[in-house]
Amino acid sequence: MAFFRIKKIKGNEYLYLVENEWKRKTSRQKVTCYLGKIHRFEKANDTDFLSFRKIENIELYVQSNSYEKTIKDLVEWEISQLKIGNDFSVDFENVSATIKNKRAVVAIKNGFLCDMILKNLIKFQKEDEETDGKRLARCFIESGIDIPQELFIAIFNKMHPHKN
Repeated sequence: MAFFRIKKIKGNEYLYLVENEWKRKTSRQKVTCYLGKIHRFEKANDTDFLSFRKIENIELYVQSNSYEKTIKDLVEWEISQLKIGNDFSVDFENVSATIKNKRAVVAIKNGFLCDMILKNLIKFQKEDEETDGKRLARCFIESGIDIPQELFIAIFNKMHPHKN
């Protein structure tokens, strides 16, 4: 099972992906990936997603937009909630997050927006209805994006339409 670890070095925080390795009844933790320096920003405002995108009907919004467009809107909304400035950018085509052209990790609520987590969210592949809900929810939790529940349900239902 992989998890994130924050290491503090000379007053700066860095994010790593760590996995447990089991050997002879004991576990060892192995760093599998360096994700970048963590940047924390003050909250700028508290606008909800529906107001931010001027959405009146969630079902219509989800049906009218691609999954990728919806994720882009959610990322832009979360970023707009922070006092980030112009140095931060997200390249949705190449799936990267940078500050001053360096790979970056932005702390969002209890999650992190970085290349790997952004890629997991944008490139999410449905597999089966049983596990997709948990896997997709985990992607949102890891990213720190506080997706409205009704939007999450509408996205999931678009992925797995039910036949009547």
